[in-house]
Amino acid sequence: MRLIYLSLLCLSACQLSASGPGPAPSGLQPVTNPSGSGLPTGLPQASVPMMASPVGAAAPSRAPAPSASCEPTRSRAYVELAGRRIPVDVAWDQASRTKGLSGRPCLARGTGLVLGFDTPSRTGIWMPDMNFAIDVLFVRDGRVIDLYEAAQPCVPDEPCPVFGPGVPVDYVLEVPAGSAQEWGVAKGAAIQLVR
Repeated sequence: MRLIYLSLLCLSACQLSASGPGPAPSGLQPVTNPSGSGLPTGLPQASVPMMASPVGAAAPSRAPAPSASCEPTRSRAYVELAGRRIPVDVAWDQASRTKGLSGRPCLARGTGLVLGFDTPSRTGIWMPDMNFAIDVLFVRDGRVIDLYEAAQPCVPDEPCPVFGPGVPVDYVLEVPAGSAQEWGVAKGAAIQLVR
């Protein structure tokens, strides 16, 4: 049954990509741990493999693009990156960071979500209850210090990967999958959050 479900998902994704690009969905849950390991509290490290999604190697999406329309952010906050002003929603408290983009149908093209901290913090990202792939940029001192392109939602009944730079960050920017490549963003890029 699972094989049939995955085959249908693949078929839907192929049909969508053949009809042209559409809004790419997004969303991750940040997981912070006082020990600084970046893993969810109480979850043994062996059961959470690190995500293998090197920069520039966008993996195919495991889920079709959502059919719901993506509404742009209503926040006044934005990020300046690669000569662009990107409107962003801001999640600055633990509850909103934990929710992240989980459960949302999509993230509008040219927008993002910032998961921020009052002081630089170690964080790991995982994507349970996500409906689409995203690019994830980890930021410290006004620079992109790590970048994961086309990070995929967790697969039901499989370990949910946790990934991150392993060093403290000021904030994490989540944008629709493909945005970093489209904008020409790489590690070391200058970035500024205005909120």
